[in-house]
This record gives sequence, C-alpha cells and structure tokens, in this order.
Amino acid sequence: MGWGTFIAGQAIGAVRRAGNRKPSTLDLIIESGKRQRPQQPIYKFTSYDRELMFYWAFLGIFGGHRFKEGKRITGILLLLTFGGYLIFWIIDGIKIGKGEFTYKDGLTGRQKNPQNLKLHRFS
Repeated sequence: MGWGTFIAGQAIGAVRRAGNRKPSTLDLIIESGKRQRPQQPIYKFTSYDRELMFYWAFLGIFGGHRFKEGKRITGILLLLTFGGYLIFWIIDGIKIGKGEFTYKDGLTGRQKNPQNLKLHRFS
C-alpha cells in the first residue's frame, strides 16, 4: 500500500462524512436557485451627522471633528500626526458614515437616532 491508497481512503471517508451531514441554509438557497441575502439595517444621516462629516472632510486631518466633539486629547494627537498619518482620519470617516462614531455624550449615532435605522432589502 502506498500513499495513493492512503489519500484515496481519506477522500472517500471525507465524501461519506459530507453525505451524512444535514443541509445548511446556504445549501438550501443554492439549491433553490435564488440569490437571497438577509435584511440589513442601513443608517440614515441626521443633520448633526452631516455637520460632523463636514468637519471631518475639511478639518479632520487636523482633528477638527474631534475638537468639535470635545475630545481634546485625541484631537491634539490627530493634529500633531496629520490625522494619524491619515489612517485614523479614514477610520473616523468610516465610523461617522456607519453611525458608529462615539459622540461626547458617550452615545453613537445609531444609539442617538434609532428611528433612522431602516431595513434594506437586497433583491
């Protein structure tokens, strides 16, 4: 018996184990032929979020959006490092856009405005 027999035996065992498993929801979706995705909440901007995004876009590399929110220490760090070498500036932009930026009262945009969450359906 050589390596080929060993590998073939392992492959046959794997196929048998796969045949005994229960089908997952992904398998059922693939079998039905329809491409379906789960519903996901989409965050809708408020005027306060737009204002913060304006500060982020024009003064963000100098920490302007952080100073506006009263986060002076991180604002100074962004000011001295040119937006954290643009890395933290980009991360803050993504967080503001998704409603996950923490404001000075300790809440995120999604927590402050839960009525602005809407379910987005993929078709």
